[in-house]
Amino acid sequence: MTASMTSPPDGPRGVQSPRVHSLPPGAERLPSAGDDAIDLAAMAGLHLYPWQQLVLRDALRERPGGKWAAFEVGLVVPRQQGKGSVLEALEIAALFLPDPDAPPPLILHSAHEFKTSAEHFRRVRDLVESSEMLSKQVRAIRTSSGAESIELHSGARLRFVTRTGGSGRGFSADLVVIDEAYNLTAEQMAAVLPTLAARPNPQIWYTSSAGMLASEQLASIRTRGIVGGDPSLAFFEWSAPAGSDLDDRTAWAQANPSLGYRVPESFIVTERAALPDEQFARERLGLWADAASGRAFDPTNRWPSLVDPAQARGTAVVFGVATAPDRAKSAIAVAWRRADGLPYVEMADYRDGTDWLPGRVAELRETWGGRLVIDTPSQSIPGFDDAEKPAQAEQGRAHNALADAMHADGIRHGGEKALDIAVRSAIWRPTVDTRVLDRKGSTDISPLIAAALALWDIRRTGGRSIYEDRGLELV
Repeated sequence: MTASMTSPPDGPRGVQSPRVHSLPPGAERLPSAGDDAIDLAAMAGLHLYPWQQLVLRDALRERPGGKWAAFEVGLVVPRQQGKGSVLEALEIAALFLPDPDAPPPLILHSAHEFKTSAEHFRRVRDLVESSEMLSKQVRAIRTSSGAESIELHSGARLRFVTRTGGSGRGFSADLVVIDEAYNLTAEQMAAVLPTLAARPNPQIWYTSSAGMLASEQLASIRTRGIVGGDPSLAFFEWSAPAGSDLDDRTAWAQANPSLGYRVPESFIVTERAALPDEQFARERLGLWADAASGRAFDPTNRWPSLVDPAQARGTAVVFGVATAPDRAKSAIAVAWRRADGLPYVEMADYRDGTDWLPGRVAELRETWGGRLVIDTPSQSIPGFDDAEKPAQAEQGRAHNALADAMHADGIRHGGEKALDIAVRSAIWRPTVDTRVLDRKGSTDISPLIAAALALWDIRRTGGRSIYEDRGLELV
C-alpha cells in the first residue's frame, strides 16, 4: 500500500512549498475541503507528506455555496515524489465524501499509458479494500482490462481510462484527473472538457512531471500558473530555478519535495552520474525544455521588473494591431514616449474575433489621435486604409528589437495579463537569416505582436530614442 511517512527524515529533505504557486484571487482566504480528504486518506492508511497536504488544501478551497474556487488544478513535480498519493486521496474523497445535495458523482482518471492507469487503479482498490468503513460501501469493483472501475451503493463511480481520441466521450463527469499531462493533446482536451459542462460543481486536474518540447497543452496551463491571478486555476510546481547548477543540492531540494522522505539523496547522486544533463535537468530538477525549444523569454526574465502601470497618456501615441493567424483573437496595443524618453506600451483592447476591431480602433483614434500600424493578418480587414503596413521583414526586425530593448531595460509596460501571457508563451521561429516570433504556437501572442509593432513605429516616427542612446536599433 502507498503510504507516506509521518515523521521528518534525518539528513537533507525536500522543500515542502512549491517554487511556483498561484491560486484564484482571494482563494487563500476561503475554507477548504482538503482536510476532510487528508483525514479520510489517513483512515484508509494513506498518510500524506506536508507538501501533498498543501496541494489538497489549496486545490479544494470552496466559495460560499460550496463551489470549487478552482475549476482547474495543475500539479507539476518530478517523478517518484508521490503525486499519485495526492490523486489517491483526492479520488477517494470525491468517491466517498460527495455533496449530499448533488447527484452521485462520476470520477474519471486518465493516463497516457494503460499500465499507468492500471497501476493507479490497483493502488486505489487496495486502499478501499483495506478499510472496512470504505469497503462496505462498495457495490462492485470491476477489474477487466480497460474497464477498471469502482462503484458504490450510492451510485458514485470511479472509472480508469487511457487517453485515446474518444476516451471519456459520452460520460458526464464531476471530476476528471489527467495524469501524465505532458502528453496531453488538443484533441484529447476536446474529448474530455465537454464531459464537465453539465455538472453542478466540476473540477479537472492536470498532473505531470516537467514538460517536453511537444507539451503544448501543459505549457499553456503552466504559463497561466506562472502569471497568476487566473480565476479558474490553482497551480503548483516544484522545480529548480531556471539556470540552476545541476550539481547544486539546494536546487535538488527545491525541486524534490520528497527528498529524504521517499527519495534518498544517494539515489539522486547516482542519477546525476548516470543520466545526460538534459534528462537529469528535466526528470529530477523539473526544468522544462524551454531553452532547447527556442522559447523567446524565460518566465524569470526582466519583463516583470519593467512594469510601470498608470502612466499618463502621451501626446504622440501609436496603436499597434495584431490578429491571430486563425482570426480567433485580435489585440490592440498603444505606445508612446514617456517624459524620461523611455518607450511605454500597454494593451488597449483584446477580444475574440475580428468584427469588432475596425470600430474599436476608430473609437480609440477619435479620442487619442495617433498613428496606426497593423500586422500581416490584419491587413485583409477592411477599414484600415491609412494604417502603416510593414513588410514581413520589418515586422521581424520589430520582434527582435523588442527583445533587445527588453533585455537592456529599455522599455516599460502596463503589466496587463494578456501581454504577460504572450511574453511567457512566445517562441522564436528561425528564418533564412534571423528569427521571428512564431504566431502558430498553442497560445495566442497577438498582444505581443501588437506591442512590438507599436514600439517599432514610435522609433520610426518619433526622433531620437532611448534605443539609439543605448546602442540599440529598433528598425
